[in-house]
Amino acid sequence: MSKEESWKQHIEDWQKSGPSQQAFCQQRHIKAHNLHYWRKRLATTVDKPKTLIPINILRSVNARLQLGSQVSIELPAESLPDLLLALRDRGLLHAAT
Repeated sequence: MSKEESWKQHIEDWQKSGPSQQAFCQQRHIKAHNLHYWRKRLATTVDKPKTLIPINILRSVNARLQLGSQVSIELPAESLPDLLLALRDRGLLHAAT
């Protein structure tokens, strides 16, 4: 069993159990901060479906996609959907809420 699968199992067991996260971790002899970390890490793959939000482009303008603080991509707005789909298909696009 991989580390990811093991933590998925811990998270499922905790969610099905009655005790608090802290009590569950004490019972299982695991660190609460590790369970918290893996819940957050796996939430993007387990809890949240990956979807794109439809947008309508009314006229041809340049769009700028800011990636972090040091990378930005500027391209014609009508090319943006293709770029977003390509990034999503390669697992490089993650939505944050």
